[in-house]
Amino acid sequence: MTTQEAQWLNRVIESEGLHVLFQPIVDASQHSIYGYEALIRGPKTSPLHLFDVAMQAGYW
Repeated sequence: MTTQEAQWLNRVIESEGLHVLFQPIVDASQHSIYGYEALIRGPKTSPLHLFDVAMQAGYW
C-alpha cells in the first residue's frame, strides 16, 4: 500500500464517506418484506480497490 492510498483511505473514513443502505428482500407471492440486505456505498472508485486498501491497512 502506498502512502497516497493510506491517505485516501483515511480521508474516506474521516469524512464518513461510506454510507449504509438497506435493500428490502420481498416475497412477491405474499406481497411482504421478509428481510433486508445491508449494502455499503463508498467513493466512486472501484469497491474492490477500497477493500484491497483496507485489507492492506489491517482494517479487515
